[in-house]
Amino acid sequence: MKKNNLPVFKKGVLTLIFSLLIFQPAFPQTIVKKDSLKKSTTGFTKSNPVKLTSFILPAAITIYGLTTIDDNGWPLSSKEVYDWRQKHYADFYTGVDDYLPFVPLAAAYGMQFAGLKARDNLKDMTLIYGAAYIISMGSTQGLKIITNKARPDGSENNSFPSAHTSFAFTSADLLYLEYGEKYPLVAAAGYFTAAATGILRIMNNKHWFADVVVGAGLGMISSRLAYYGYYALFKKKDSSKQVSFIISPWYDSNGLKLNISGVLF
Repeated sequence: MKKNNLPVFKKGVLTLIFSLLIFQPAFPQTIVKKDSLKKSTTGFTKSNPVKLTSFILPAAITIYGLTTIDDNGWPLSSKEVYDWRQKHYADFYTGVDDYLPFVPLAAAYGMQFAGLKARDNLKDMTLIYGAAYIISMGSTQGLKIITNKARPDGSENNSFPSAHTSFAFTSADLLYLEYGEKYPLVAAAGYFTAAATGILRIMNNKHWFADVVVGAGLGMISSRLAYYGYYALFKKKDSSKQVSFIISPWYDSNGLKLNISGVLF
């Protein structure tokens, strides 16, 4: 007979996964000469803080989450995590997970108003944040409608993926992109609250393990898409940097076109 509680090594793997979610790197680990980077008035470099390689980890997290749906996946499946929760914490409930996703967002704006310089000014940061949340919530709600997945407690059919977790990781990743270079402990705290949000959604029996992992991946992908696009399209670059070319959609009076443009990185 299969035991409901998770083996010790599987508990360790679960801990490791959430640790990676908290402390994963958001910035590319490239070595650049100091004199080749133009400094902004905030003290941060004005290069794009998100490179295409930074999408690898959140994409991998998302794909892994998809493999754990129901009783599938190794070393953990959503059913195994659910059985463990039912065995040890069947009566657990807290409402904290409804508020935790807003903590990184409040921290970012609180630091702005306190005079602690972010990577971007208040206007740019707000535009980037708005775009990130539109991407995050749009993709999450769209998947909820398409999948029609029942929640573990049977209350509704909109379980996959977790919107709370997606919002929380979007907020945490945005906080890191704005303040992580100068205030790494603040960024780590943001990821901690995001991971806590996902764990509590499982503990409250509102989401499956797969819902939370995919939500985390989508949240980080959304924030990085917003930053990458905003910096590529609107932020001025240092002319001493290398020129790269990007292909992007462009709409004018003649219709939708593909625009090939040079971008400095």
